[in-house]
Amino acid sequence: MLAAFHPALRNGFVDYDDDQYVTANPHVQRGLAVESLRWAWASFDAANWHPITWMSHMLDWQLFGPRPAGHHATSLLLHLANTLLLFFLLDRATRSRLRSAAVALLFGVHPLHVESVAWVAERKDVLSTFFWLLTAWAYVRYVEAPRTARYAAVLLGLAVGLAAKPMLVTLPFTLLLLDVWPLERRGRPGMLLLEKLPLAGLSLVSCLITIAAQRAGQAIVPVNLISFPDRLANAAVACVAYLGKTLLPVGLAALYPHPRSALPAWEVAGAALLLIAITAVAIRLKRRAPYLAVGWLWYLGTLVPVVGLVQVGEQAMADRYTYVPLVGIFVIIAWGVPAALDAARVFGARGSSRSLALALLLVTPVLIGTSWARTLAWRDSVTLWQDETLKQPLSARAHYKLGFALAAAGRGAEAVRAYGRAIDLAPDYAEAYNNRGNLLGREGRDREALQDLDRAVALGPRAEAYNNRGIVRAHLGDHASAVEDFDRAIALKPDYGAAHGNRAVSLWKLGQYERAWSDVEESRRVGWEPPPAFLRALERASGRSG
Repeated sequence: MLAAFHPALRNGFVDYDDDQYVTANPHVQRGLAVESLRWAWASFDAANWHPITWMSHMLDWQLFGPRPAGHHATSLLLHLANTLLLFFLLDRATRSRLRSAAVALLFGVHPLHVESVAWVAERKDVLSTFFWLLTAWAYVRYVEAPRTARYAAVLLGLAVGLAAKPMLVTLPFTLLLLDVWPLERRGRPGMLLLEKLPLAGLSLVSCLITIAAQRAGQAIVPVNLISFPDRLANAAVACVAYLGKTLLPVGLAALYPHPRSALPAWEVAGAALLLIAITAVAIRLKRRAPYLAVGWLWYLGTLVPVVGLVQVGEQAMADRYTYVPLVGIFVIIAWGVPAALDAARVFGARGSSRSLALALLLVTPVLIGTSWARTLAWRDSVTLWQDETLKQPLSARAHYKLGFALAAAGRGAEAVRAYGRAIDLAPDYAEAYNNRGNLLGREGRDREALQDLDRAVALGPRAEAYNNRGIVRAHLGDHASAVEDFDRAIALKPDYGAAHGNRAVSLWKLGQYERAWSDVEESRRVGWEPPPAFLRALERASGRSG
């Protein structure tokens, strides 16, 4: 497992939520201080409520600071812990060591799990799954010897896991599946359901908090943008696509753009029929092969929160969403393949176990190599988004992100081209116009920059676009128009220190020294210090010291 993801230790942070979670988050960078802990438990930042995840990042920053290797090491160790926990859980519940090891091995090295492990901002995935598996372990111990203290441990594990990521809302359902197989609990179904009610109550509370957080962060896509039928269609296709990528993990990407209404009817119908057929077979064989029904329902059931029925973000699917669901598919493989070989008497007595071990020996190096290569794609922002534009050449978002990464790396000319490609694909991409205009202005191409920034502000009032256009107008000597732009930027974002500082410069050029000093003071108040040369010039012109 370590061999598959070891390159992550040499990877950096990437421009894909890592800033929000770590590199530009002042709360995280204060470490486990009382003020930061209070923020973590009260915050809806990142359109989520996950205080345990915030605390994990705080601890990492306290230990490692801005050095990414330590942050990656924590995620890697959590994935290793999850792999071992999964093995011990299945081994204890099934008493089948080889098959449990097969599930854990596939879980530990599969390329679809690279995103969860190699992306620092996705710490919530490996962290919440750690508590998921601990909770399932506590549940197995409770079933072996039902006691109040052991049930309390199950409740506590679920509560902590939900505070790391709300993905655990389906955990009570998976415990019911474990009751069917491998625990084979013979109690009345009503009693088993009643036993899960406190757990379901925790899940319901988590759902309500999550919806509130996502609404507060404006992360939920309204149905007028992506209709419910389109969401259902994409969900069916995504469930089948995940299966395909499990068996043949190629073309993995960080972003899979949502097709909206562009999915062909035949593809949707085919995916739906395949899912219905597999479900029917699994249910029909539930007595003879209970692992098949349990594994399949585990896969489908744990995908429900992330399959897009409540659409959050612009993705059609995401590799990270398979981190827990694929456990069900790996169970089907580990138990189903030997059972099928035994039924066909292909290898004779006990031959199926040996064949499973041999198959793992053949498949594992391929999976490790693929995971290694995929982990390298997360090395830095430029590498990640270059890979993404190769995988998704028609994604305007991918080209925009590449432009941003190239600009941050000082590769302005390439960034301009990347933004241009994003605009070609999405002519109303305001952020791309703004960023390209900003770069063109820095290169002294003021007229071209002005055209882009005019387009950016026409597409919507954005403080950054007004500020950037003001800078270009000031550079062209039109300080009166520049001040108007800075006024608009500050009206939209009152604590915009750079806009206050830039307006001060234009006001100085216009001879409005008192207003300029007011802006200087305001910019300092919000933590933005004007250039010393400008301050000296303003002092001389106004006859006062700063």
